[in-house]
Amino acid sequence: MSLSPAMGQSFVNFRFHLKGNEHTASRLRGAWVLQAHGEGWRIRLHHFSNVPVQSPLESSR
Repeated sequence: MSLSPAMGQSFVNFRFHLKGNEHTASRLRGAWVLQAHGEGWRIRLHHFSNVPVQSPLESSR
């Protein structure tokens, strides 16, 4: 799927910490589709899970 010039997609990986910089067991991966909005960006579609298998654009076909 081709994106318009004002859109983009990105994969993200979060790791969460408790106070004292101790690692939790929480890791969250995700993907989102961004659309230009004024001088910033707006999230149009998102997916978060332990292991995303495909981008949100591919899964929405």
